[in-house]
Amino acid sequence: MRIYVGTFNEERANVVVEDLKNAGVRTELRHALDVDIKSYYFAQGKLSELRDKHKKGKIAKVLEEVSEHMEKAKSVLEDGIGIKDFEEKFLDLIMPERKKYEEIKKSLKETVERGEEFDKIVEEIGIDKINEFFNQIMEEADFMRYFHSVLEKNGIKYENEKMYGSLPADPFVKFYIDVSSREAEELGLEYEFEAFINKNVDVYANLVDVLYETKKLEKLCEKKPEFADLLFMADIMATMINKIKGKMDVDELIEEIETIKEKEGEIHLTKEAINEILKALEKAEVIKIKKGKVMRK
Repeated sequence: MRIYVGTFNEERANVVVEDLKNAGVRTELRHALDVDIKSYYFAQGKLSELRDKHKKGKIAKVLEEVSEHMEKAKSVLEDGIGIKDFEEKFLDLIMPERKKYEEIKKSLKETVERGEEFDKIVEEIGIDKINEFFNQIMEEADFMRYFHSVLEKNGIKYENEKMYGSLPADPFVKFYIDVSSREAEELGLEYEFEAFINKNVDVYANLVDVLYETKKLEKLCEKKPEFADLLFMADIMATMINKIKGKMDVDELIEEIETIKEKEGEIHLTKEAINEILKALEKAEVIKIKKGKVMRK
């Protein structure tokens, strides 16, 4: 049986494990798998068909914006245009606010070329403006990743960092949107599933080791009181064992130790907790349980 010690980052967990190892207590580490699921409503199809279908509401408004994006893309797109060239021209049209960050972009470039510390430009420009700039960069990157996928659906080819082809008069479009439950009935739904290892680690101590290494734990707790819970658990197990007189009924023992009176107050144990501890002690051959009776070994 294990005792939960705590949840720590990996560096701290290694220290905790080493401390308990030195105290003669075996440990077990458990990593958790975190799962993040996001859902997105979307509409897709020929632009003309979607505009005929959605003539009112939020979807219709978004369609107008999507239509404008496609027209501006047509105005910039040339057969054989460089991807970066297209992106700069296109983003200037749909995100005119990006121009206010030109000075920051220029200053960052000059700082890198001069080999100067990044902190210097932060002092000159201010961390808030720097963060705004990087947020803008991330927004642009996310949007272009999505928009290039739409262009590919419309037959645009990509080769050697260049784009080839032209957009049709009635292009295919796809867009994501937050809508009311009523409008959502007319849309598709996509899920984004992400699974990753949680960087925090759960540390567990071996219950029987805690019982047998009480003296070492006492010394450890003098320096590191955060392990006091393990020492407390060792005291509870010792009390349980001392309550066993000869061969006695398990139910009688449970009833006797459900409430343990101490100088500082009372300790209350659930029947489930007591049974788990008794199983662990039996497995470690500290006690023997047979036909509802318990005895020390």
